Amino acid sequence: MNYNNKKVIIRISKITIFVVVFCLNIFKINTFSLMVEQDPIGIYCIKDNGARAINEWVEIDFEGDGYLEYYYFDRNGYLIANDITPDGYMVNERGQWTHNGVVQRKYNGTNISKQKVDETKDKLDQIEERKIKYKNNSSFNLLLIIIFILVLLFIVIVYKLSKPKYKDGSYYNSNKDIKDNQTKYYDRNTINKNDTTIKRSIWWHFRSDTDKRGEEGEDLVAENLKYIGNEFIVLRNINLPRVNKDPVQIDFLCISKKGIFVIEVKNWLGEITGKYQDEIWHSKIYDIINEQKNPIKQNEWHIDVLKRFIKQSMTYYSIIVFTDRAEIDWLDKEQNKTYITNTSYLNNKIHSIYESSGVKPYNDYKSVAGYLRRFTT
Repeated sequence: MNYNNKKVIIRISKITIFVVVFCLNIFKINTFSLMVEQDPIGIYCIKDNGARAINEWVEIDFEGDGYLEYYYFDRNGYLIANDITPDGYMVNERGQWTHNGVVQRKYNGTNISKQKVDETKDKLDQIEERKIKYKNNSSFNLLLIIIFILVLLFIVIVYKLSKPKYKDGSYYNSNKDIKDNQTKYYDRNTINKNDTTIKRSIWWHFRSDTDKRGEEGEDLVAENLKYIGNEFIVLRNINLPRVNKDPVQIDFLCISKKGIFVIEVKNWLGEITGKYQDEIWHSKIYDIINEQKNPIKQNEWHIDVLKRFIKQSMTYYSIIVFTDRAEIDWLDKEQNKTYITNTSYLNNKIHSIYESSGVKPYNDYKSVAGYLRRFTT
């Protein structure tokens, strides 16, 4: 949910790969079948019999150095990386089985036949011939560059046309003055549903699974907050800039005359356990346990930055909201002045805190919302 510069660079790289593949397909350049392939979800393996490797270890010589490394493909047929396999072995960021930090491998030199070597050499020679042919064909190179530029322009135009708008036609990230009849919501809740259809269809498959789950969780919360009421001004994806550092990203703010509700969304799965003093919380699904950073301390840091940023005396309420796919029965629902709830009960929790609050109403809360709105994305 923190869309930093590194992720932007990764996305641009994925877009470039997409454009290159698109251009190559136009000119019918043949490619060679590989045992290991990749789709938008992850890396998978096709065995000699044509079936995908599922729930099993596979020996693969990715490096071409005559050594086989061990890779595990999960029940969906995708490579597990930087994790522990179901049978209890550690794999590194490349998916290779490691023991005490050492990649486990075996020599495969005796299994490499002369026929395989000759076939590989022939394929490399064919590729080299294509390179020479295309290099000498200046008209082809010029045409390829033109198509590449046109595809990039098409992506930019589609992105601009699909940029989210408010129902009155103004752009979502506009810095214009806030009108009285627009103060009910200041977030994606006021965006027409069809405004992001084209944009999402293009970018969705190029994003990581973590980003997808995060945005799905935020979308569920945004749908609920549509009905929070006129007492609150809702902002989504607030990025507070910092000098020489990445911006601080806050999922949601509900701004009212009785204070600001700072909401952190977690789309975790399974049983959630953790206490305020723990640096790491856990989510357990079946026999798989995942480690996550303490969301309470994360949101407390968001509030500290927000206080220094707006420099006004207001009351702040910290709320951690889990989607309904998470089981939070094992959690203390109030930890160190932080409220924990799930998506279905979020609005009730906010109203309960708001009605029981004895703070003096802050009548200038709309100007605070207007000021923070310029930092939404």
